[in-house]
Amino acid sequence: MVESTDSLKIDLSIILPTLNEVESVPVTLSVLEELLQGVAFELIVVDDDSSDGTWQKVLEISRNDPKIRLVRRVHRKGLSTAIMEGFMAAKGQKLLVADADLQHDLSIIPKMLEASEDHDLVVGSRYLEQSRISGWSSGRQSLSIYGTRFACSLINHKVSDPLSGFFLIDAAKLHGMASSLRSKGFKILFEILLKHPDLKVQEIPYEFKNRQFGQSKLTGAVIWDFAETLLTRNLLGNWNLILLKSILGGLSGIVVNLFLFVMLRRMGTDFMLSLGFSVHLALVWNYLMKAYLYAVKPGLKQLLEYYAAHFLGTIAILVSGYFLSQLHFEEWSAVMISILLGSGWNFFGNHIFEFSDKN
Repeated sequence: MVESTDSLKIDLSIILPTLNEVESVPVTLSVLEELLQGVAFELIVVDDDSSDGTWQKVLEISRNDPKIRLVRRVHRKGLSTAIMEGFMAAKGQKLLVADADLQHDLSIIPKMLEASEDHDLVVGSRYLEQSRISGWSSGRQSLSIYGTRFACSLINHKVSDPLSGFFLIDAAKLHGMASSLRSKGFKILFEILLKHPDLKVQEIPYEFKNRQFGQSKLTGAVIWDFAETLLTRNLLGNWNLILLKSILGGLSGIVVNLFLFVMLRRMGTDFMLSLGFSVHLALVWNYLMKAYLYAVKPGLKQLLEYYAAHFLGTIAILVSGYFLSQLHFEEWSAVMISILLGSGWNFFGNHIFEFSDKN
């Protein structure tokens, strides 16, 4: 008879956030089982409703191994929120976060456990002198290095890799700070370091390997959410970036609208046809861009709902454009004024049609 983990004292809980990693996750689980023999641990896989069979595979494995638990998230996405849900479900005295894609060198976990005896937080670092990164392009390395340097400049801790996704933290410390952690994006460690400068931190070098299976979690939504963490939590206090998202989305739509209008007019298309066509395509552009930023899968039903929420704004642009042209305004002036008038309604339309995973 296999003894349930409920009856055991668990020293270590390992949180593995997953998204479409059906090939790598069984290998990762096997490696951890072999590596941690003699340690009372549990493995919590938090899956964002993968479409490739990841959560089904984990569920199958867990039925024969009580140390493995699955948290399947439906209509919820985001790496940091997945990690937090894993933390809240964990029973261990130490909490460790790692990727299930075999990029982190899991062999340093025993060293991390040893260091955690004297430290609140132990970070696997890609940027210590003995560390190494394999398989990255020069562009990605540069982006990571500059992003890391910027993050380092915002925190009081003298650490080399505040954006690491591979770290171990004392459970009591984590639960004490949980209500203050609101990060939605990629790097929850950064917010922990930023908001809790009193933590005793140790870094351990390791080799960050190239992804062997699956797809990157670094989506546009993730990048935006990390930028929001930097701005709202650190540089701009509690200023809400919903307004900034609306402004940026609206400005990009205006650029697309004007570009298409000019191209159609140069092709000899009638003024109103050019305006109507460019307005509708700009609306589709705005929808697709916001779906990308919010990590929502685009769909025809959702597009129609988005269009309905912005219908009056579209009509306002067309009607005002027509009357301004009849009053002999210059085309540029007529188009710009009509777009600005229509954007007033569309701003409220953005609040009527709120993007979320439930849409």
